[in-house]
Amino acid sequence: MYISIFDDNCFSSCSDTEIKIWKKNNENIDFKEDIIIDNAHDDVINKIIFYNNELLFSCSLDSYIKIWDMKIKNQNTIKENYSFKEDNEILSIELMKRKNDENKEEAILISSGFSGTTIYNIILEEKDKLKKKNDFPDAVCYSRFGINILDNNSFIICGNYIYFFSIDKNGILCNKEKIKFSAWGSCIIDSEILFVGSSNDIIIFAKNDTGNFEQSISISEFNNKNFLNIVQLENEKFFIFTASDFLNSFDYAKPAENMDDIF
Repeated sequence: MYISIFDDNCFSSCSDTEIKIWKKNNENIDFKEDIIIDNAHDDVINKIIFYNNELLFSCSLDSYIKIWDMKIKNQNTIKENYSFKEDNEILSIELMKRKNDENKEEAILISSGFSGTTIYNIILEEKDKLKKKNDFPDAVCYSRFGINILDNNSFIICGNYIYFFSIDKNGILCNKEKIKFSAWGSCIIDSEILFVGSSNDIIIFAKNDTGNFEQSISISEFNNKNFLNIVQLENEKFFIFTASDFLNSFDYAKPAENMDDIF
């Protein structure tokens, strides 16, 4: 199951290929089911992204990226606006907003899976709304948590390696750095702290004075739990979630005193 919350909307999907959209019901954390998209895909839906309060992007193991228009609502459902088929299963997508070489804002879609990473320009006013820009077949992704946007011009792919990428003003994909580490997923906190995890280890990167990420801490003996995500509690305290359960919180500010409490 995948759940994502954007402002007053909650999006959920399961292996039943259905997307549900929930609207915030009141000022408390209470959502009411509002829209159901039956048979949104033909296989498991891996990720859902909300864009500009109007469009919904979804990707699936059926190899399709689909765009749904939230403005066009009919009897508690919405219609598919556009679909694009890749050659292989899609595990994750992310959106990046940036400025191009003409200093105009543009949106870029990053798609990744076992067959590598692809970048698309999003051109909503045209019939073919996704224009393929770059391919990087070596940068494979292992899970829906495998892509993370670092800033307006850079992102990370987690798979057989940790890939740090940047995009220049012409939209060309540049490989900045490749680290040998078989990664299951990643999470960025406040644009300053980056967690990358595998089945056994977590590497924590911190942003240095030049704006690049440097390895800060390595947590070993993760006991084959498969890192999924990190949730920040307060200040520098976090929960680590895994495929089997979640682990105790730890304090990043005092890691040496908290490593034993994690396992």
